[in-house]
Amino acid sequence: MIVDCPACATRFRMDAALLPEGGRVVRCSACGHGWRQYPPQEAVKEVKENIAVGENRAQLRADKKTSPPPPRAQKTAVALAPKPAVRPSTSEERSAPAPKASPPADKPAPKKQSAPSENALEAEAVGYNRFLHLIVRVFFPAFIVLSALAYIYRAETVDFFPRTEKIYNLFGLSVRPAGVTLVRPYLQKSGAGLIVQGDLINTHETQTLKIPTIQITLLDNENKVLRTFTVTDFALPELTPGAVTAFSKTIPDPPAETVDVKVRFIKPSAKKPPHKNKAR
Repeated sequence: MIVDCPACATRFRMDAALLPEGGRVVRCSACGHGWRQYPPQEAVKEVKENIAVGENRAQLRADKKTSPPPPRAQKTAVALAPKPAVRPSTSEERSAPAPKASPPADKPAPKKQSAPSENALEAEAVGYNRFLHLIVRVFFPAFIVLSALAYIYRAETVDFFPRTEKIYNLFGLSVRPAGVTLVRPYLQKSGAGLIVQGDLINTHETQTLKIPTIQITLLDNENKVLRTFTVTDFALPELTPGAVTAFSKTIPDPPAETVDVKVRFIKPSAKKPPHKNKAR
């Protein structure tokens, strides 16, 4: 039985047979608290039944010792019946063949468990091979494709599921390339127009970087370009390593068909040196 200490609720395993019907004082080995523990009702009932059975057995033994032995049976004489006279056999009875004993009925032999046939074993092997081929041809390529997509679009995956960043870091994969990145851009409607907001983060560990030009493209429900804007003025022109700054751009009088926005950085184009005509 399981005993709980009333003071500290520590649980102990105890033999119910050690507890008398009136209970006994026990002490907790964890906190030293003592209390009177009574046996469960089932244990009391079982002890009483065992005592009654023992008393009955003792009574039966005592009765056997005190009871007189049973009387012995008296032997009586039995008259033997006279043996019948043996009639001599004739020559015909001697020459007659003795009757043949009927053969015993054949008992059905116990059925033996037959071993699996070759066809059953072959069918099992074919099914196992098909299962392996299914794994190799379907699940393994699907796993490779999903892993590649998770690697290529790891930044977008972390934006939707931020907890996955720990998994990428566990495998030593950088979620975003070193540089200034825009995190979680979203579109918000207001009375003044449309507001494009997000966070700019410098993910480089040692360099202070300048925020590049941002291009905002408004899209309709068919992803057609409605209008394009560029943003060059920011609250902080440069970001130190690991710095974060809020980005917000209000677009007045946007097209009514606008349902989505696309935000990206514009890399500065390298200036080509002026072409010099060689003198002939």
